Amino acid sequence: MGMLRKAAVPVAVLCILFCVVTLRTTGQNDTVVTNPHGTQTTLVSTSGMQTLFNKTLTVAPTSPAGPSGNSVTLLNFQTSLTAVPGMTGTYVPVYQFTVLANTLGVGKCINATVAFQHTSGTDPISYEWTFGTGLTTTFFSSSSAQVGTSKVHICNTATNAQTWFQEPPIFNVVISSGMTNTNGTTGTTAMANLEFQFNEGSVGPDSVTPLFFEVELAQ
Repeated sequence: MGMLRKAAVPVAVLCILFCVVTLRTTGQNDTVVTNPHGTQTTLVSTSGMQTLFNKTLTVAPTSPAGPSGNSVTLLNFQTSLTAVPGMTGTYVPVYQFTVLANTLGVGKCINATVAFQHTSGTDPISYEWTFGTGLTTTFFSSSSAQVGTSKVHICNTATNAQTWFQEPPIFNVVISSGMTNTNGTTGTTAMANLEFQFNEGSVGPDSVTPLFFEVELAQ
């Protein structure tokens, strides 16, 4: 009868059972690991260039807006939808999204992008963004069958005050007039609708087809 051979135990398992690893931070907030042999390795340093993986980065609080970091969260995405018929003299939503209460904090921003096309009719179309009841910006296009894009940036300076910047809209790769910078008074401690909508002229009927909609929270 042969001798029984002991199964080899992987080094990694032995280390899990018997190794002691010490983590600490230095006075400069470097993260250092010390193995049982006393060898130290800096995992994260506060100086020099590093490649970061799976780390959450934050920035110290700033005044007066409060703490700001580098986190971007996708709040909403919508793809193309069926054409939306217009109503003379009334704004009709192309896309809309409800921003929940306290989502947009002080010193934080919402960035929204929309793409659309005037697919039927020849009326001049008026387009606008609205956020809640205290913020509206409008720009115009007088051509039919054009694909357009628009971007807005809405930043809270208080729970009921915003500064708003709308980039120049683009129609068929042509940059249009309509860049705006304004202030708003929408309260963000309650729900508020973010809408992109249009208003057709006096002839009608016209329609606008939603192509793309994205809303991000920068915080």
